[in-house]
Amino acid sequence: MFALAGCGSSADPSVFDDGLLRATCGPADGPAIDLVLTQDALGCDTPIADRPSTRLAVYAFGTVDELESIEMERAYTAERCVDGACIEAAGGTLETLRVDGDRAEVRWSIELEDGSLDEGTAWVRVCRDATTRCL
Repeated sequence: MFALAGCGSSADPSVFDDGLLRATCGPADGPAIDLVLTQDALGCDTPIADRPSTRLAVYAFGTVDELESIEMERAYTAERCVDGACIEAAGGTLETLRVDGDRAEVRWSIELEDGSLDEGTAWVRVCRDATTRCL
């Protein structure tokens, strides 16, 4: 389960219904996760540079296999981008509801710095092997 500092209002359902959760390396070469919620499916080999311009992304300390809790202050970055215009996350919640093989169901309620909320649920592809190994 991922947990980002909470907020409790409601919002219109999110446009994101697919995505990718993969293992990667953090800034100090420790284990990290990269979650990208999108409107279309992404493959495990999709380069970071090829992410869609409309996305909700969370890059945080942790591992895919453990699916451990992550506090907002431990997230390296979290943002929602629409057509390339990005707004940082100010708080909220993100949790893994269940994992089934190479897919995970995630639910989120993310408060953005402009005061808006993005809430939804999606099944995302889980990629456990980092494309590059951490030191």
